[in-house]
Amino acid sequence: MARALLAGTISGDDHALKRMLSRADIPTVLIDRICGGINADAVVLDNQRAVQDAINYLISLGHRRIGYISGSLDTSTGIGRLAGYKAALESAGIPISDDLIRFGNFRERDAYNAAIQLLVQADRPSALFSANNLMVIGVMKAIRDTGLRCPDDISVSSFDDFPWADVFQPNLTTVAQPVQAIGEQAARLILERIAHRGDQPPQRIVLSGRLMIRDSCRPVADPLGS
Repeated sequence: MARALLAGTISGDDHALKRMLSRADIPTVLIDRICGGINADAVVLDNQRAVQDAINYLISLGHRRIGYISGSLDTSTGIGRLAGYKAALESAGIPISDDLIRFGNFRERDAYNAAIQLLVQADRPSALFSANNLMVIGVMKAIRDTGLRCPDDISVSSFDDFPWADVFQPNLTTVAQPVQAIGEQAARLILERIAHRGDQPPQRIVLSGRLMIRDSCRPVADPLGS
């Protein structure tokens, strides 16, 4: 019976993923993340472009001080999403400030603490972007605990759509990944790799995210003053 591995939802940093995959002598398809040094098929999202589109949306609403809650930079997703944030600001001529970047490490509690640090600043951001859906829970709790309201006092957007994004109050603006397409492409690649193991070079399929605009982002009252 043929064995295969779909890797990508495994938690931990890319170094841990690399160690595991280097011992797996079976056909492998990486999903969501690229692991340096692993020569395998992959289905990933264009993380940089997806975040860049989301930040561009906030900029179009007049936001200039946009806080960013980053995932771990030990992962390709964390690196790509932060790059998208910076690219959007650079394209708009907005200076990149380290004071507006905090690390939530893809964890709710870390994101809560990171958001608190941003929200208590004297010149706090007018918008926050969370680099995944687990961290946005911590962000929303931090907004509540600092006595602020979304989107009246601060706009919020997040990477990853999830079933309750439109149940949150307010409904959250998110970046949706094409989950079905990712699964279909990964299944196709793994079947091809089982059938023709070693006969073709690894393939990398890059898919696009989609910005789901809901109610958690609002134009700033005075863009020039933000």
